[in-house]
Amino acid sequence: MRMTVSLVLVSALAACGVDTASDDTETTDLAAEAAVKFNPATDLTEPAWVNGELCTQIFPGAKTAQTQTYVFWAIGTQGIVNAPYNTPDRPNLYAVFGTGAPAAESHHIDSHPEVDHYHIAENAHPGSRPKVKNDKWDVLALFPGPNFNPATYVTAKSPQEMLAQSAAGILTPVMTLSQAGFPDLVLFTPIQCPNGN
Repeated sequence: MRMTVSLVLVSALAACGVDTASDDTETTDLAAEAAVKFNPATDLTEPAWVNGELCTQIFPGAKTAQTQTYVFWAIGTQGIVNAPYNTPDRPNLYAVFGTGAPAAESHHIDSHPEVDHYHIAENAHPGSRPKVKNDKWDVLALFPGPNFNPATYVTAKSPQEMLAQSAAGILTPVMTLSQAGFPDLVLFTPIQCPNGN
């Protein structure tokens, strides 16, 4: 599965634009977070699990001509952050590929079903549940492992559940994006959870 995804991505990368946005400061201010509102005319969304709650990632400007493209995903006008990748001071956003997660929990592109995936976000502020104060993420990947069974698989809804599935061989170990065949990515995407945060 990983090899198939990697081959598709290598061919797609030739047409991939790489714009970058700078990472001047990590946005942790709730007022700045509240300033990002979903606009259905210009923005795209994806679901993401945060501490067991299904929340919404927002990609501001992803429907506009100015959107940045990561491989073949429109990720908004500020989606690619120019910052060191996979650092301990930034939370992770995990992309779990190929598990057949329900449509309401996953990201699907008709032209690329081989990269269907769902997301799990680390909440750097678990005491503020369900608030998510950060909007910049190191994106990491997992795939079905040697003990994966599509008939019995249950979507992991937190990093702890995902890591337990990884330890049990249901999912692979956590990989950097380059290990998974993708370009590395620090992603700007605010996440809004139910109850207004």
